This record gives sequence, structure tokens and C-alpha cells, in this order.
Amino acid sequence: MAKAKKIQYGIEITKPWSKAMYAHNDKVADQVRNILNEKLQSFRDKLDPLTESQLDDELQQFGKWVVGYGGWIAYTNIWIMDEIEREIHNAPYYRLNEIVEDLDIELEEGFVGFN
Repeated sequence: MAKAKKIQYGIEITKPWSKAMYAHNDKVADQVRNILNEKLQSFRDKLDPLTESQLDDELQQFGKWVVGYGGWIAYTNIWIMDEIEREIHNAPYYRLNEIVEDLDIELEEGFVGFN
């Protein structure tokens, strides 16, 4: 008996991933990056870039979720924001998927192929 095909968001889940899965995840990744960049921009708008960030302030908490580590002592806000921006830009699908889960980001359609 053939195994039932798994369909997520109208896309058949295959191993290795299909072009449709990659195309879908590219769309979702762009959406997640936009959401994270908007949040990062809100920090850029309200924080003095040359001021040292305080341990576990809101920027550092956001950075810990996005970058995966924190504890930036004696680093300026701009340095931390630049680190966060690099991670957002370079994060692979699996990492973006983890960030979405960790930050409880609401998406219409999530990533496929991870469950």
C-alpha cells in the first residue's frame, strides 16, 4: 500500500524538496525577513546608534531571539542592530522558521517541509 502524500498549503511535501517547496519557502522567507526588518527599523528609529546597549534591554532581547545569542556588554546599539540585520539577511529557512516559532509571528502560510 502506497504511503499517503502529505500536502501543506497546497504543496506536496517531497524529499528531496521540490521546486514548488523551495518557491513557497522563498516567499515565506521574504515575508519573515520583512517583518523582522520592520521591527529592527523601529529600534533604529527610536535608539541613539552610538549609545551602549544595556544588558537585556529590548534591543538585546530581540537580538537574542534573532541571532541566537545575546549578552552584548559595552556594544553600541548600531553594532547590535547591524549584527541582527546580517542574521536576518543570511538566515536559512530552518533558522527563520525557528525565529517565527520563538517570536510567535503570525503568518498566513508558514514554511513547508519542517514537520
